[in-house]
Amino acid sequence: ISSDQQIPYHDPRAIGLWYKVLKWFKPDVVDYLGDVDDQACYSRFTEGRSAEFLQAHKDGTGETIVPLAVDEATGAREFYTQTRKMLPKAQLFSALGNHDIRVFDYFDKKLPDYVEQVTPNALWGLEDLGYDFIYYGDLPKHRFGDIFVHHGVAISQNAGESVRKDVENFGVSIIRGHSHRAGTFYKTYELRNETLRGMEIGH
Repeated sequence: ISSDQQIPYHDPRAIGLWYKVLKWFKPDVVDYLGDVDDQACYSRFTEGRSAEFLQAHKDGTGETIVPLAVDEATGAREFYTQTRKMLPKAQLFSALGNHDIRVFDYFDKKLPDYVEQVTPNALWGLEDLGYDFIYYGDLPKHRFGDIFVHHGVAISQNAGESVRKDVENFGVSIIRGHSHRAGTFYKTYELRNETLRGMEIGH
């Protein structure tokens, strides 16, 4: 499991180490839990870059902006592709994060006629590479045992608090990204005596 690479603002050393781990361990399953692609050019929070992008293309058409959107996704697409090349038989999954979907929000608002041309497969090749995936707005995906995965919605100064909120909001055991720091939360539900008696008699 890995998340929040934020390509192209990633740490190349961290990505290089990740590839070394994949090569050595050869996992059967890899889950990427969102924000592989930063998509900063579509963000109102990015100083300079977003303004330049919007100014350069405010009079543009879908024909000019769609290729740019695909080009902006090059680094993340290469990351997904490299994972598949290293693990040709592995089960690969991606839970798209709030940064990943910035491009979709942009096209929804600015160029709705071209939404169908800007898809996870067009940008990152997810379907062509054999990835299963969910969108940021989807419910957590059930993976193995009792574990679900998602990018994560809640955010707070304390990573454990973020996890707690998502566990309680979604009502499942979850592994998530989003916080950029490690945190855990445990919750145990005690069984009532009536429930225990019911189990004893086979209900």
